[in-house]
Amino acid sequence: MNLFGTLKETLTPAFQAKTAQLVGESPEKTGKALDGLFPTVAGGLLKRASTETGLDQLFRTLKKPDFDRQLLDTLPTLLDSSERTNQLIAFGNSLVSQLLPDKKSSITTMISSYAKVRNSSATSLLGLTMPLVLATLRRETVDRNLDVQGLGSLLADQREAWLGTIPEGLADKLFEVLGIDNWQGMDAALRSSGLAVQRRASAAIAAKTTAPAKTAAPLVTEELDEEPSSVNWGRWLVPALAVVALGGGAYWYLNRPQTSVADTESDPIAEQVVPVSDTLARADSASRLATALPADTAKKPG
Repeated sequence: MNLFGTLKETLTPAFQAKTAQLVGESPEKTGKALDGLFPTVAGGLLKRASTETGLDQLFRTLKKPDFDRQLLDTLPTLLDSSERTNQLIAFGNSLVSQLLPDKKSSITTMISSYAKVRNSSATSLLGLTMPLVLATLRRETVDRNLDVQGLGSLLADQREAWLGTIPEGLADKLFEVLGIDNWQGMDAALRSSGLAVQRRASAAIAAKTTAPAKTAAPLVTEELDEEPSSVNWGRWLVPALAVVALGGGAYWYLNRPQTSVADTESDPIAEQVVPVSDTLARADSASRLATALPADTAKKPG
């Protein structure tokens, strides 16, 4: 299957006329510019995907639902709206900056010289071409359910067909601009990149599935494990009471009444005070004595 050859079928007279009106160029010049841009963009992606990093980036881009894989089928209707077409061109130029960051300026200069169009027209046509090429690759990737290794093999299988789409007189300049110095070995590089990226992805998945799960350290003691729903109050109450008792004893000792030497000596005033019981006893004895004596002895002689 000539995957990139199907893009040539997009270049219908109606498509060229609408695109020419959009960029302000003649249909002939516009058609020639597009005829050179399709194999240029495809070759740039082949070159990019011949490295592991480039192939992985391309595969990730194709997996994003940022553009419709049926774009080639809806393109004629899309071109009827200048607003939607300009949005597609802006989106395409952002993809060029991502996937072919160091080639954008040199590609537009080459196409401008090749098709005799303005540099700004070549830039707009490049932005329109990139989404169409990626939409073709995305459709094949999704329909075939390809992984990254499958994408590398698909691109490798398209190398010869891609070479057949390059216009006469453009091949040498195209190889120079894209930095392709060994297009014969490109298919082997694409297959090798696909295999390497797939192995790395498989190894990463295997490492995640086989890694032991981390277990948290136990946060409770064995005693608490035996009685998880209760608190061992006895374990803490006895020491607490002992601490309270010691603290109270210390407080009393430090704040007890101080007894001086003077307080221990006898108080002379206190010694002179006769207890009340002794006084009552003496009074009672005197009363009894007075009653026992005769009355005349109580009177003194005249």
